[in-house]
Amino acid sequence: LYGKYFELSFHKDVTFLYGMNGCGKTTILNILHHIISGNLLNLRKYDFRYLELICADDKENHKSIKIKKSSINSNAPYEIVFEDISGVIYPLSSGDKSSIHDEFTFYKSINHDDDSIENEDLNVIKDSFSQVREKIRSVFTPIYLPLTRKDGNFDERFSRRPSRPRTESYLDSSVRRAVILVKDYNQNITYLENKRLESLKGEVLHKALLTQDFSIDELLLKNQSLSVEDRANVISAISDLRISVEEDLNTLIYKIEESKNSYYINEKHELEIISPIGFANYISAVSQLNKFRETSNIIRKANEVRKRLRSHITNLLSVVNNFFYDGGKEIYLDNAGLIKFRNLGTEEPGTSVTALSSGEKQILIFFVYIILGLRVSNNTGIFIIDEPELSLHLEWQQKFVPSLLNVTKEIQMVFATHSPEIIGDMLNNCVEVRGY
Repeated sequence: LYGKYFELSFHKDVTFLYGMNGCGKTTILNILHHIISGNLLNLRKYDFRYLELICADDKENHKSIKIKKSSINSNAPYEIVFEDISGVIYPLSSGDKSSIHDEFTFYKSINHDDDSIENEDLNVIKDSFSQVREKIRSVFTPIYLPLTRKDGNFDERFSRRPSRPRTESYLDSSVRRAVILVKDYNQNITYLENKRLESLKGEVLHKALLTQDFSIDELLLKNQSLSVEDRANVISAISDLRISVEEDLNTLIYKIEESKNSYYINEKHELEIISPIGFANYISAVSQLNKFRETSNIIRKANEVRKRLRSHITNLLSVVNNFFYDGGKEIYLDNAGLIKFRNLGTEEPGTSVTALSSGEKQILIFFVYIILGLRVSNNTGIFIIDEPELSLHLEWQQKFVPSLLNVTKEIQMVFATHSPEIIGDMLNNCVEVRGY
C-alpha cells in the first residue's frame, strides 16, 4: 500500500489501531470498510498491489477476500476473489476521481479504455463483479463512523432522505440520520405493539366467552383460591392495562372461601350439594377467577414482548443519559417518536438534538448506530470508528469503551485512536500501524 507492506491482526472484540500521524490508520479503516461493505469500486483510489482480508465465523471457519493487481501495469485490472466467486475492477481512467462510486461510469470506462472487450465479455464482467460484491455484503454487516471525514463513504443504508447541502456539517448530517433511525425504529415498534394489542383483544374475548367444566377431582381440591404471589401477579398484569381489579379479585376470593363448603364428594365419588345457591356461587366465582388468571397470563406474555421490543430504545436512552447527566441534560422520545433533549429533572418542551454540543452529538451518534443500527443483524456486525475521542471530554473518553461493551453482543469494534483514555486498561487490544 503506497509502497509499504502492512499486516494487522484484529481482536475478536475490540481493536485499537494506533501510530504516528500519517502512518495510514484512517486509510486502512477506509479500505477495510470499502471491502466488507462491498463498496469495491472505492478501492480504485488507493495505490496498492495486493490486499487480503482473512475472517472467521463463530465456528472458526476461515475465509479470505483477496484483491490482487493482475500485473504491474498501472492500468491493469484488480481481481477480487472471495470463496468460489471472482470478479474484476478496473482502475480509474485518466485520473478521473469524480466517478469513483459510479458503477455506470465504471463499466463505460472499461469499454472506452479497452476496445478488445466485447459486449458479451462486458456482461460477464458485470455479472461476476455483482456476484462477488453481493456475496461479501451477505457475510458482513459493517457500520463506519468517520465523524468529521467524508473519505469513509458513510453507510447510507439507514438514510431515507436525499443529501443535504454541503454547507451542513458532516456531524449535523450524521445526527439527523440518527434521529431518523430512532424515529423509524420507534414507529416499527408501535406498529408491532398495535398488532399485538389487536391479537390480545381477541384472546381475552375468546377466554371470556369460554364456558368451564369441572371434574369431580377438581371439586375435591376445594382450593381454588390464589396464593399471595399469584394474586400479586394477576393484579400487576391486569393493572398494566390501567384497570383496577384488586377489589373485584378480593370479592371473588371471598365468595370462594364463603361457599366452598356448599358441597362435598361422598364415598362413591359423587357430588353432594348442601346449598344449591352456595354451590352455584362457588362455581361462578371459581370460573371467573380462572378467567382472571388466564387473562393475566395472556397480558403478562404481551408485556414481555413489549418490554423486549422496547429494550433497545430503553438501553439507548439509559446509556446516552449516563453521559448527558454530567451536564444536567437528558434525552427522551417525544410523542412523535423524535429524540430530543431537555434539562434534567424538568418536563419542559424538548429541544432538537441538533442544538447539542459536538461531543454530545458524537455520543448520541455512536450509541444510536451501535444499538439500533446493528440491531438489523441481530446485534452482530463490525463497528468502525475513526478517532472516537474527537470533541469528547477526558472523563467521557474513559467510560466510552466500557459503555459500548455493556450494550453490545457479538459486535467486533475497530477504532483508530491517539487517546490513552479511550484505550484505558485494554492495552493488549492495541495494534500498531507501521508499514515496512
